Amino acid sequence: MIKTFLQRRYSHILSSLLLNNLFPTCKSCGIKLQHEFKDKPGYYRPPSLKNKIKKEDLVFNKYMSELSSEDQKLMTNSNETNVIDYSDVVRKEKMENHRDKMNNLSCIRCRDANYQSSYQGFKNREDYPIESIDAILNQIPPNGNLVFIINAQDFPMSFNKEIFKYRNSNQIKFIITKNDLLFPTKQLLDRYGLIFYRDYLYRSYKIPLENIHVMSGLNDWNIKQLTNFLPNESYLIGHVNSGKSTIIQSLLFAKEMEKKQLKNSKLERKLQKLQDISINSYKSYRLMKKSTKLIKSDIGPASSYMPGFTRGCIPYQLSNRLTIYDVPGFVNNPTFGHGIYDLIDPKLIKNINKGVKVYNLGIYKSHYDTIRNDQVYTIGGLFLLKAPTDHTMIQIRNCINFNSTIFKDLAKTWDILSNLESNPSLTNKFLFEPSKIPHYNKFIIPPFHGSIDLVFKNLGHINLKATGAKTPDPLIIYLPSNMEVIVRQPITNFIMKTLSGRDVNGNPLRKENWVKKSIIELKRYTGSNFTSKLIPTSNQKPNQSDLDFVKSYITYLNGNYDEDYMKNWID
Repeated sequence: MIKTFLQRRYSHILSSLLLNNLFPTCKSCGIKLQHEFKDKPGYYRPPSLKNKIKKEDLVFNKYMSELSSEDQKLMTNSNETNVIDYSDVVRKEKMENHRDKMNNLSCIRCRDANYQSSYQGFKNREDYPIESIDAILNQIPPNGNLVFIINAQDFPMSFNKEIFKYRNSNQIKFIITKNDLLFPTKQLLDRYGLIFYRDYLYRSYKIPLENIHVMSGLNDWNIKQLTNFLPNESYLIGHVNSGKSTIIQSLLFAKEMEKKQLKNSKLERKLQKLQDISINSYKSYRLMKKSTKLIKSDIGPASSYMPGFTRGCIPYQLSNRLTIYDVPGFVNNPTFGHGIYDLIDPKLIKNINKGVKVYNLGIYKSHYDTIRNDQVYTIGGLFLLKAPTDHTMIQIRNCINFNSTIFKDLAKTWDILSNLESNPSLTNKFLFEPSKIPHYNKFIIPPFHGSIDLVFKNLGHINLKATGAKTPDPLIIYLPSNMEVIVRQPITNFIMKTLSGRDVNGNPLRKENWVKKSIIELKRYTGSNFTSKLIPTSNQKPNQSDLDFVKSYITYLNGNYDEDYMKNWID
């Protein structure tokens, strides 16, 4: 019985490897290619050998063929006795180009997504499947080495403790990527980021410190060390949009750069052209980054910001010692489907998923908006945050890549959303089309002192700080269905030095003196409460106030309502 189970677990991955070796597969998503049915998954257009020869080559061949063998030698600076057959040279070049194209085939769905940012097929669920962590892990053989990719942009939302059903904590490697959004330099990532991630993962899940690696796939931070960190037969797993494909692109790019024959390769010529352009352009850095990204996408799998892009386990041999597999991403709850991705234009999602630099926009010195007296704050309609009544003011720092908007009150907001088609001047303030305004559910943010982060899956976070005269009214937020959000301690407190609230002698300071007199320090994670869930109001009685409901809800969970503890849980 055990043997049958293991055979069943192996069969899928073995068939995947056979498909890659025996049949053409899409280099981006790993699906088996077919060119018979346009409306079926895996459709592609086979490359043709009938490539159009350049006009210059035709003229060159014509005149070369009319020359004597001695003149041909002079023209080509060659001492060979045989006359060169230039038509044969062109034919061989065409065959080599055809072979390269056959090795880098992509299905129509992936080509449209990568080169045209077109996701017409996204409405077809068969083209963008969503699976659970159990469905993905059951595809991997029992002896496969698991490497969990965690997204720093929404940390720790892209971590899933269900992974420990399949391996012990000391048997899994963990990579935290997209750290270029949190740290300005690699040195600060290695100095502060690695300490925080190790503290959190060890204290929370007993993950060995040596099993944790920090990097940025976009900027190639710590990419060379990654090849030594990864064991052979590594399966890169993680949530959708966690950055797996970008990491593989960087690994393959580094591999190409280390090849001895790089000097005469096409890649070297491309890099030389990029260097020439950068020397003569004030936009050199951006040009180099953009062009390097294009080269990476040609070498490795294409990366996408839409869920369900990768559809099979794709092997990549980095060396004789190291083979890795790109595995489809999973979601926490497949019943949610594609969530907000069904509502937002893919091109807008692409811009949001790029993220923002938290070290510029999310620290205590950064610009902030203020809401009060029932005002409503939103970022493209992704949420509606209502300020308490009376005198409490909420300072908000936006670390999501879209502009914020403030409305007078909730009634005005509902009126605008219900008549958005009649207000074309306001459509650019929302990410949704007027015909796709989502249904919003009401949640309550747990009481807090100081500041907190509201973290949105795959999108980033906003930082909230309550100031002014405190009122008992809780903070209300309305979210579209299937939107995943958590409350978190401010991550900037743990990844960069911040105000400690004490002077040089260690004496506590009044709030108004923090900026002028407080020393700065790096806070270490000690295992305290780091995240919390929002309070759903689905069971709130019609005549029950928000405050009374919060008290009854927390009393139901904890057995009592300790106001001092609730206000300081995330201090």
